[in-house]
Amino acid sequence: MWWSKMADQANDSPIKFITPPGVALKDKTVDVEHINSVLQAFLVVAGLVHMHLFNSLLTVTSGKDAKHAQSSKHYIGNAIDLRIVDLPPDYQPVFILYLRVLCDRFHLALFDESNVPGAGHVHIEIAG
Repeated sequence: MWWSKMADQANDSPIKFITPPGVALKDKTVDVEHINSVLQAFLVVAGLVHMHLFNSLLTVTSGKDAKHAQSSKHYIGNAIDLRIVDLPPDYQPVFILYLRVLCDRFHLALFDESNVPGAGHVHIEIAG
């Protein structure tokens, strides 16, 4: 998978999550290292699918970072946001469809926030 020990880590050090192929972070402030391991596994699959379907990287715009609603699951690492506005309008329904299939497989909830002014993303979170 996309977890590894850094060369300078001792054997009892935690494993570091590395951004997987097919996935890009919006900027250096996006934290996916400290999100739930189910979301990390989801990103491994979603990034590869996105790369193969659209020939572009899947962009994570938020993980356990940024400012969100007070009760947001982002603050405990149980949510991510994925950019949708960089895809052509005809591809966006395909993007939503493959995310819905993957979310079902990983027991995640999906909220399409692409029509929210200033959002332009899909919110994925641990269901429940």
